[in-house]
Amino acid sequence: MVVFRMMKMHYLFLIVITSFLSNSAMAGEPVKESQSWYGYYMGVSYGTVNVNDEYEEWNSADNALTNYTYVLADDSSAESLFFGYNSDYLGSNILLGAEFSVELRDLDKTVYDLLSGSISTAFETSYKSDWSMSLTPRIGYFWTPNLLLYASLGYTLTDTERVYIITASNTTDVSKQNIKGWTSGLGVEYGLSKNLNMRIDYKKTNYEDYAYITPIYSAIQKTRNYQDSGIRLSFVYRF
Repeated sequence: MVVFRMMKMHYLFLIVITSFLSNSAMAGEPVKESQSWYGYYMGVSYGTVNVNDEYEEWNSADNALTNYTYVLADDSSAESLFFGYNSDYLGSNILLGAEFSVELRDLDKTVYDLLSGSISTAFETSYKSDWSMSLTPRIGYFWTPNLLLYASLGYTLTDTERVYIITASNTTDVSKQNIKGWTSGLGVEYGLSKNLNMRIDYKKTNYEDYAYITPIYSAIQKTRNYQDSGIRLSFVYRF
């Protein structure tokens, strides 16, 4: 099901890009004034997302460390659809805006837990994430009328699933949560035509720590250093 959704998003991305490029070709003249960037816009992006996820395990009876930990690193493609608004509230050379995006990703990996830093084949943890959504205000400076340098900082909500596994018996326990985090980013956006922009940016999200009581272990998994990052190429259509 996840693969099917990713394929649909991939085809949507190609269709929208083709449409944008066709409109750009018909528009002919490049952007000459930064003021034409202000107002509503929408776009699509394609890139990568890299995730790091860790937890420490604590005994639920006496709240002492068990010396079991989990460390995972994974990556996948990331396709987004986003909508936003740009304003000249701070002056003609400064762009102030906000953007809402929905991203599909296909993160799915299983690793052995660690005991005192060494691999333990007795226990495994599986991590999955299918989507993320964010609301990010941004501020930018027009280096030239066609070139915007910008920074963003906003709020993110990400689908997170962990499956805790006892390897020998294949006994499992599933934790599904939508985890909140703060996203920061830096980017460059260039005006290709009257209505079409292209941008490339880097974003990083640091998620809140959380704890989950795992009945099959009689233990508490306390998350630490849960974060993701990635580089994305986007095409933006300005209305």
